[in-house]
Amino acid sequence: MKYLSKGSLVVTTTLALLAFFPFAMASDHGDDDDGYQPPTPKVQELTLNQDELLSPTQPNSSGDEYLAVYENIRGEVDKTVSDKDKARKNAVRSIIVALKQRAFREAAEKVNQEVAQPMDLTQFNQVVNRASNNYQRFINEWKITKQLVETQSTYSSTPEVVQISAFFKINKVALRSILISEGGITPVAKYRTYVELFWNVQDKDIHPEVIATVIGNVEDKFRQAGYEVIEFEQIKGDLVALMKKQGKSDADVYATDELKRFKANLELRNIDKNFVNGKRILADYADLLVGVTINSVEVQNNELTVRMTSNATLFEQGEWLKLASSDYGKTVPHVRGSTANLIAVAKQVTLAISEDLEPKVRKQLGQRKSVAKIQKGQERNFSLIFKGIDKAQFNEIKSRLSKGSKWQFDGADFKSRVIHLAYEGSIDGLSDLVQIYLEGAGITPGIGEYSGSRNRIIFSRD
Repeated sequence: MKYLSKGSLVVTTTLALLAFFPFAMASDHGDDDDGYQPPTPKVQELTLNQDELLSPTQPNSSGDEYLAVYENIRGEVDKTVSDKDKARKNAVRSIIVALKQRAFREAAEKVNQEVAQPMDLTQFNQVVNRASNNYQRFINEWKITKQLVETQSTYSSTPEVVQISAFFKINKVALRSILISEGGITPVAKYRTYVELFWNVQDKDIHPEVIATVIGNVEDKFRQAGYEVIEFEQIKGDLVALMKKQGKSDADVYATDELKRFKANLELRNIDKNFVNGKRILADYADLLVGVTINSVEVQNNELTVRMTSNATLFEQGEWLKLASSDYGKTVPHVRGSTANLIAVAKQVTLAISEDLEPKVRKQLGQRKSVAKIQKGQERNFSLIFKGIDKAQFNEIKSRLSKGSKWQFDGADFKSRVIHLAYEGSIDGLSDLVQIYLEGAGITPGIGEYSGSRNRIIFSRD
């Protein structure tokens, strides 16, 4: 390179060099020259430190933490800020704030995936944002592991760029608690759900296939949404025993005639209608009752119309409370003699009312005060029945259990000698705890008897 100077003008001349490299020419015989041999690769032995190869590249975390790791995140430095250090710090801070929000979002989605419960998206986002703003409660540890700045030449118009690597450890237990307590996630799995169906169609016989389709689709909708569905077959034996105890015959329930047997079982399924104190009996098996009524199946002007209504009630603090209802009807061209057409319409109506009802139920459950007290979604309502005791003794038991710290006291029924508790754990664990607790206070309740499929424990001195 040669420089020629004249006054203040500097002229640069450049000498261009051409370099030639040997390369293989195609042979005169075309492209399929078998004579060419590629160079032999050079092989060398590596002697790397094996301990370094398996050394952890990320910080350790526990099962109660969500670890978010971000590598080489870039951001521009504001070149309009005269204080370079301040501008760089602002750029890094902006990246960290964005990463923190991203980490909270990922952690919350992971929590929701783990609990497998439905969420209200708007409320979910609001809770995540509030948690992120109050991050000290939820971040166990965080650290910037690398921070670089790419600086341009003095006269370059390209802004500086900072490059950051960082990690965040977020407490999933604390985040799950606030997501549940503030309605971002509704813990529906704790609600044991039972479906009743009523055929209210005048002048038409029960259609077994339609009934089975309706019940199956309602159960499936709630099951897929995360509820624990109690199927009729799980409790049929108990219901038959109760029916016989009330002096009713179980002959039709096991009849050889298929239609007669179907009708008897459908009647037996409707616990609150079929038994004295049916609602109370139902509460032993389920917390949430979904009732579906087929109101009309009619043909007019060569059109088939099917209409249904549905409702949901919750058993809480010793009583059944209405949560939500829905109704829907559909009209289609009638296909004479086609059972498949009737079943298809019934299924469409069932899916429509289920899609409408379940979000309403979930919203109501999320708004209930008891849900705000649930931290892990495992709490259940139990009925404790004390037999062979007088009113004064029952009052003493009520007084003692209302002060217990291992459960939530939800009320008592003096006439039936029943106490209602909400407890997070198994029925056998609660039975043992209550017995030990009362015996420690000088009260002998007897040994609790229970069934795993029910929410009822019977203490008897007999």
